[in-house]
Amino acid sequence: MVSEQTRRLVRKRSEYLCEYCHSPEYLSPDRFTIDHIMPQSRRFLPCENSYVTVEYIRE
Repeated sequence: MVSEQTRRLVRKRSEYLCEYCHSPEYLSPDRFTIDHIMPQSRRFLPCENSYVTVEYIRE
């Protein structure tokens, strides 16, 4: 589970854009989700740099 503080930091860092497609969050009907990426260099240690803001696409 991602803490609310980490969510705020990640969303602010990304400037409220999807970090994959760069779509702005304000154009989305839903708040963007936070994805956890695990860089090999971090060996799976959680930190705010291992998360990205992503647009949730409903299929």
